[in-house]
Amino acid sequence: MAIFHIPQGMAYGSLAGLSPVNGLYTSFFPVLIYILFGTSRHISVGTFSLSSLLFSSPVNRLASGFNQHENITNRAFSEEETTFRLQVAITLTLSIGLVQLTMGLLQLGFLVTYLSGPLISGFTCASAFHILASQMSGLFGVNVPSYYGPGNLVMVSSLTVNFRLFSCGVGLS
Repeated sequence: MAIFHIPQGMAYGSLAGLSPVNGLYTSFFPVLIYILFGTSRHISVGTFSLSSLLFSSPVNRLASGFNQHENITNRAFSEEETTFRLQVAITLTLSIGLVQLTMGLLQLGFLVTYLSGPLISGFTCASAFHILASQMSGLFGVNVPSYYGPGNLVMVSSLTVNFRLFSCGVGLS
C-alpha cells in the first residue's frame, strides 16, 4: 500500500499547488490516525484528487504575486511563497472543517438530497478531465504554459515532438 501512496501523495501535493512533500504528509498522517481510531480493516484513507483540485484554485490565485521559477520537472518556490501556500491551505482546511462541523451540529445533511445524480456525475466527470489535463505536461515531460480547459490539451498535443519517452514510460507504467 505504501508503494501506491508515495507517488499518489506526491502527485496530489503538486495538484493542490503545494510541494510534493506536503502531499506525502497528507497521505501518511491520515493512515496513522485511522490505525488508532478506525473501525474497518478494509478501508483506504488518504488523499483524494478532487479535494486537491479544489484546493489548487485558491492556493494558486492567492500565491500568484510571488515570483515563481518553473521548469519541466521542478517548480521552485521561494521560502516565503512555500510558507504562504501552506498558510492558505491550512486556513482553508480549518475553515472547511468548521463549516462541516457547524452543518453537522445543525443537522443540515438533508440538503444533499437536493443535488441530483446527473449533477454529481457531471461534476465528477469534468473533474476527472480537468485532473487529467493538468497532469499531462508532467506525464510527457514537456513544459506547457498555463492554459485552462481545452487549451492545455491542444498545447500538449502540439508538443508531441518534445515528449520525453522515459517520462512517458514511467508515467504510463
